[in-house]
Amino acid sequence: FGGKKAYQRRKHHSCSQILKYIRIMSRKKRSRNVEEVDEEEEEEVYRGPRNASGQYHGRGTLTFPKDNVRYEGRFLNGLQHGAGCLYFHNTDSESVDGSMSSSEGETATLKGQWAQGAMNGRGTYTHYDMTSVEGIYVEGVLEGEVTERDEDGFTTFIGNYTHGERNGKGTLYFRDGGTIYGAWSSGGVLAGRDVSYVYPDGSTLKGIWKDGAMHKARYSTSSPSSSSSSSSSSSSRSNNSADAPTYSEDISTDTHLSHHPLLPDPYETSTVYVAPSPLPNAGEGLFANKDIPAGRIVSFYNGIRIPHSVVDGRSWKFNDNTISLDDDLVIDIPPAHSATSSYCASLGHKANHCKTNNAKYDR
Repeated sequence: FGGKKAYQRRKHHSCSQILKYIRIMSRKKRSRNVEEVDEEEEEEVYRGPRNASGQYHGRGTLTFPKDNVRYEGRFLNGLQHGAGCLYFHNTDSESVDGSMSSSEGETATLKGQWAQGAMNGRGTYTHYDMTSVEGIYVEGVLEGEVTERDEDGFTTFIGNYTHGERNGKGTLYFRDGGTIYGAWSSGGVLAGRDVSYVYPDGSTLKGIWKDGAMHKARYSTSSPSSSSSSSSSSSSRSNNSADAPTYSEDISTDTHLSHHPLLPDPYETSTVYVAPSPLPNAGEGLFANKDIPAGRIVSFYNGIRIPHSVVDGRSWKFNDNTISLDDDLVIDIPPAHSATSSYCASLGHKANHCKTNNAKYDR
């Protein structure tokens, strides 16, 4: 089982760089007058109304020029209070937390409700790459149920946060229709004895996960019951007999294909089968053994991961089972493993090209 790296999450979700500026802004009352600011040494610039004591008051803008950070929103007696947004400008191709970004001029934002100088209430942090995390902030830190989304707005995680990171029950969502139900430990790592990976058809691999990876799981044809907050309790009928196969994370490399090359993927077993293709000179083909809804995952494509240069520099007869993974790597089932008698842990490489195709490759 290639699996999903469930523990991987973007660094900005810890909110550490956000807290840096929240603490700077809230640690002192804004009582200075404009005339008192030494412009050569200023660390912040305020534009907006003030109260009778000279404190920031009303709708204004507070800028930190050295760090390309600014706050726009409401102030009350020198502190952020009400609706506001914190902007992180990436004018130097480097984000506030030191991570590199793809282009200059991008902006990350933290938008929501502020109280007494800190984010308190519902807010959304949107990173430079347009991924986002939305939830309730308490003194600038995410606490409780949180929703994470990718750059297209697709929900990738719903679950509990503690001190600004995943902790407790949650659900990971994948574009292929699969999900993972489980509990995250302190440090934001998925682990435990009651974690379920749910295939697009609702069948399940349930078992033990360690350090964000499937360690030992068994297959069930029923899906786990879950609430919107991602309970991992299960109503499934698992096959727990001693001779039932177990599945674990098995990531391919440039030399390693699979630890269990003859252990079929249970989802594929219920969805497709391999037989001689009716296409001329196509060898074996992949066939549906039941009606499959449009948009549903049909099969998985695994293989060793090799550079494009290796594929481009060898005879085409060795490239029957290659497919581009990204700009750097190609997935390949070597000829010695092309037959299902040698390798059947995934079957995506058995799908043949056709001008009138009824399926497509995705990643």
